[in-house]
Amino acid sequence: MDSNGSSAMNMHERVLPTEGFDYRRVFPWVHVFRSIRLALRIRQLFLAALGLLLATGGMRLIDSLAGESAPADSALATDGQPLWPWEMDLGFRFTSDTPGRTASDSPADLVQSFYDGLSAPIPFLRDLLSNWQVVLIPVRDVLGAVEVLFRPESDLHDVAIALSRTAWWLLVWSVFGGAIARSAAVEFARDQSTHFWGALKFSFARALSYFASPMLPLGGIAFLGGLCALGGLTGRIGGGVGPGLLGLIWGPLLILALLLAIVVMGLACGWPLMVATISVEGTDGFDGMSRAYNYVYERPRYYIVQIALTMLNGSFGAFCVLFMAQLTLRLALCGVAWGGGLPAIRDAIVEAPPILAVPKIDWGFDGDSPVNGQPVEGNLEGDSDIDPRADLTPIVEAAQGGDGEPGRSPTPVSWSSRFTRFWMCLLATLVVGFVYSFFWSSATVIYFLLRRSVDGNDFDEVYLGAHSEPDELLPLVGASAMGIDLATIGSPSSGGELPPDNPPYPKPS
Repeated sequence: MDSNGSSAMNMHERVLPTEGFDYRRVFPWVHVFRSIRLALRIRQLFLAALGLLLATGGMRLIDSLAGESAPADSALATDGQPLWPWEMDLGFRFTSDTPGRTASDSPADLVQSFYDGLSAPIPFLRDLLSNWQVVLIPVRDVLGAVEVLFRPESDLHDVAIALSRTAWWLLVWSVFGGAIARSAAVEFARDQSTHFWGALKFSFARALSYFASPMLPLGGIAFLGGLCALGGLTGRIGGGVGPGLLGLIWGPLLILALLLAIVVMGLACGWPLMVATISVEGTDGFDGMSRAYNYVYERPRYYIVQIALTMLNGSFGAFCVLFMAQLTLRLALCGVAWGGGLPAIRDAIVEAPPILAVPKIDWGFDGDSPVNGQPVEGNLEGDSDIDPRADLTPIVEAAQGGDGEPGRSPTPVSWSSRFTRFWMCLLATLVVGFVYSFFWSSATVIYFLLRRSVDGNDFDEVYLGAHSEPDELLPLVGASAMGIDLATIGSPSSGGELPPDNPPYPKPS
């Protein structure tokens, strides 16, 4: 009885607790969904906003100096003119089965789309996760400038303008994209926050590496493209010899073009990984380029899966951010109108950027002779066909002392309108900045996943600079610190001698 009881007790004592199921270790791809939280940090949004302002301002300056316009395919351009962030349209497109509504306007009114989705949830959920073009805006920005280099009709002037735009875009996002990726890397790996200036200091210190990383393959593209151009020069040889030589070397030219395609595709797909590599590893531009090309071409299917999951996640995240911004504006308009009446929100309606999709307002004004510019009645219903940006112009001009007649000098904008526009544009810029913040944060998370798949590195391995990792163990003291093994001292089998500064230990009796 006792023996059985003691054996049962011993068996009970030897039972080890089992660990819980770590789904992130079994399914590491779920880390992709952490990108939204990483991108929503306020420091990330402001870094992206500053990068957007500098990139757009530099491109507009280049266009003005060269007398050119931006490529029409660029996401930053409409009618050939680079757009400021608050002038952009993220490109959300929502269809609806609601009678009388076939598709949302541009820019999309996501509050109205959400309301319509309550009546048609299946199409709404489909559109919610399929607006991938929003996530690809940063890619279209750089490709819109680079693709000019590969047009057969481009002359040297076009190439110079395209190179200037591309170089400026890469330089700006080498600094601000690197800072966003650095902040995301430290938080992803160690769950620690990085200060705004700390992330910028890190990226500024490695700005040359960030910039050189894509420039190395661009140099290879220029070299291979030059060889192809030299082959094309043989066709200019007269006497019928040139076309014959060109046909003879057409095979080698195709091989050069194949190498060029490999370099171009590696750069197009791997450039975000180059920035992420330097931000995570703290290395130079060559290491960033080599790792990016290695990961892209060694795990292409895994990389494509991560990109698809990222675009699904990004479509949902961008919708939530823009939806909250538009809802915030509507609630602010309602709150101010409740306290100050509809005249109090005229400036907000007129100055709001289109991306915020202000509600259409029926002001109840006949348009003939306003009394001191004050509307008589109105409501904030979204079903009105009156566009406030078209109908409020004479009201605002009358309120400011003008009569809105053609030929009169424009009335100066009031200081209240300027402040209102500033806050509206800031909100719109942060909304657009989320797309860029998400882009760089997602590139960093994907780099961690590819590195673990290819090299087997853990997710918590990140470069921390001169800061040593904390050691949770107590420091060694005494004999352990001196490297002395007390268990073997004095034993015949040890063969070791006592240190000269220690007295001999008494032999055990």
